[in-house]
Amino acid sequence: MSRLSDLVLRAARLARGPLWTAQERALGAAREARTARRVRLHLDLVRRCDYTADDLAAHRAALAAAERLETPLRVVHWYVPYFEYAYYGGIHTILRFASGWRARQGVKSRLVVYGAPRADPAALRARVAEAFPDLA
Repeated sequence: MSRLSDLVLRAARLARGPLWTAQERALGAAREARTARRVRLHLDLVRRCDYTADDLAAHRAALAAAERLETPLRVVHWYVPYFEYAYYGGIHTILRFASGWRARQGVKSRLVVYGAPRADPAALRARVAEAFPDLA
């Protein structure tokens, strides 16, 4: 286990106070195990999503290559998590960019929504259209 997750677990133990009965100790141990798993999963996610110096160099090279393209950008695919409300923070910012690029440069945006395989595409389109009618 990493030092950060050890610190998180220790802080959780201190906040809870002493456990007195055997049953309370067993419940506390199970709770600690769940917390430890959750912390490990979150730390693993952070490590997998971390942007390295090599990633940055590759990104800069891709941008430089894009500047040399003779054909302008016409379509952008946005990979976004499922959302219920189009006015909320990150999704609203993405939709605002998509709307602006469409209005100023004619760039078409396609939303690829993940995380809810049974989501209703018509309902998602309606949420987007409510916030940005030009993207409907």
